[in-house]
Amino acid sequence: KRLYVRSILLTEKHARLVHFDRAGIHTTPPINIHQNPATLVRLILGISSTNERLLGLDDSVQWEIVDGQKGRGTLTTTDMNGVTKAYTIVEPLPVLRDSIRGRGTTCWRVQDPDTSEVFVVKDSWRPEDRPAEYKFLEHAHMISYEQGRCETKYFRCSTTTGQYYNRVATRIVLKSYGRSIVSFTNILQVICAIRGAIADKYYYPGLMPCSILPTGHQRLLGPGIEIIHRDISPNNILLGLGDASDGNRGVLIDLEMAFRATDIAPDAEVDYTVGTRLFQSICVLDSCDPIGFAPDHDYLDELESFLYVLAYI
Repeated sequence: KRLYVRSILLTEKHARLVHFDRAGIHTTPPINIHQNPATLVRLILGISSTNERLLGLDDSVQWEIVDGQKGRGTLTTTDMNGVTKAYTIVEPLPVLRDSIRGRGTTCWRVQDPDTSEVFVVKDSWRPEDRPAEYKFLEHAHMISYEQGRCETKYFRCSTTTGQYYNRVATRIVLKSYGRSIVSFTNILQVICAIRGAIADKYYYPGLMPCSILPTGHQRLLGPGIEIIHRDISPNNILLGLGDASDGNRGVLIDLEMAFRATDIAPDAEVDYTVGTRLFQSICVLDSCDPIGFAPDHDYLDELESFLYVLAYI
């Protein structure tokens, strides 16, 4: 788990320090190692430090080493009240995005050592001008969040400000659900998952609603929440747990691209740069035309995306 990576690009005459983080890549000018040998030594010592933080490692994730092998791991986070909590990592390999630049979303499955309850810890790097996902989840479902972890500008020279897109590290703790909807095992399971991800109540044949906590898209649109998801895709629809009740067999996750309607900003125009292209509605795709009509993104665009998810599966 890295916050950034630094290495040296070395030739027979010159050296460069190369820095990678979620905002991209940054390199120093070429340094003549024959004229400046002391600088080369400093660079080598810098990337050989025993300080995990200086090496770009996320020291909130720690592993016990047994016989030279990585053993039990812990993930420590601080909630919004300043209370520190250490969770046991259940699965050593997290689910992550295979990219350097961008959000770098990483999800860890962890267990509370006190209650044995399993949660998901989600780490990501949001653009500094976008609302934090936990602000949306406060109106949806969340256990806790950690703010002010770090920013990419902390790792770079102040003279480069404005030359890159600054990103802010965020961490949220969520209830644990099943795997992506593409992991379904039968037709009934996938239909129930789509139904649960869309609606906030499950209706029995007699049209009698089941009194459960609403968890789907309909709940996000409800009074007092009013959130448009804007990224309906298979990876953002999870199967419910094995013992999930009717209506909770599908869960909609990931509000990083969401928009919340307020009195100041009641609407958001369709934007083809937001969301997963394969599952965007026709209206959203049409917004790529700079002279075309751009209507507001609404629930019909979301329902159209659900249809494309079902067709894709």
